[in-house]
Parts: sequence; C-alpha cells; structure tokens
Amino acid sequence: MTTNDILPDLLIPNLKLVVCGSAVSTQSSQARSYYAGQGNKFWQVLHETGLTDRLLPTLQYRELLHYQIGLTDIAKKAAGVDAQIQQGDYDAAAFAEKMEHFRPLIICFNGKKAAAVFRSWQIGRTVKTKEIGYGVLPPPTLQYSPILFVAPSTSAAAQTYWAPEFWHQLAEQVRRLP
Repeated sequence: MTTNDILPDLLIPNLKLVVCGSAVSTQSSQARSYYAGQGNKFWQVLHETGLTDRLLPTLQYRELLHYQIGLTDIAKKAAGVDAQIQQGDYDAAAFAEKMEHFRPLIICFNGKKAAAVFRSWQIGRTVKTKEIGYGVLPPPTLQYSPILFVAPSTSAAAQTYWAPEFWHQLAEQVRRLP
C-alpha cells in the first residue's frame, strides 16, 4: 500500500483468486473495509457460491486470505461510484505489476468497468464496458497466464445488471484449481 491508497490491498503470493473492483465505495472508504456499502451483494454471493463457508462481516475482510481470496482495485487513491472516479485515478499498469508480483491463479473483475480499464491498458485503445462480456476473458498479456474473469458488479448501484450465475461460474473455476 502506498500512503495515498484508500484501502490497503489484501494480497499475498499465489492466491487462488483476486477480486478487483474499479474503486472502493464512499461507504467502504469511511468504514475502512471492502464492500461495506449498504446493499452490496459481495459478501452474500461469496457465501452463496461456496467461496466462503460462512457469511463474513465486511470488517473481517482480511479473513478472505484463509479462503485463498485477495482484494484490490484499479483505482487505489479514489473512492465513489464509477461515475465519480476520474480517468486519471485508474492505474492499470500498477495493477498489472501487482498481479505479476503476486501471481493469483484467477483474477476476477467485480464489474465491467475494472475489466474495461485493464483491457484498454492491455491493448492500447479505449475499450467500452459494452464491449466486455461476463465470464472468462481471452488470455491476458501478462508474463504469466492467470484466468481473467468478469462478474457482474455486486454494488447496489448496479442492481439492474445483477446476474449471480456468473459468480457461480467463477466459484466453479476456483473449485477446479489444483
């Protein structure tokens, strides 16, 4: 974590899964905890899919490491809903560098925005969220080859796009890992 990060990354080497959001919410920033926004489905869907064996309270987010799950965001120095985050707040290069260092087996983007920002950086042109589908993405251009997965945002602000079946598909991917 750099001194200006809103929340520290929850990362250790060789995790099975790292979930990457676009930025923490205002509520998460205030609570100093990931996915703390009222109505956010993150903790519920982790439990429902079997990625955790119990419903974790948001303040216990560090316990995700026991499940081989890590957390980060593409914008580490800004908080709010996607519409409030400035383009310059996203740092896909720093994200890619972290992933190269920590080498998770699966990287799941929690929502299309984070995936679009990363894909734009990868290919050197702007990728719109409507160009991103849910599920497994084509292989990344990283020096190692994690599975890239896009799941519908768990944010209450994205209720219209909620489709838990993709989170179930993600859990299946995780279960298939050695």
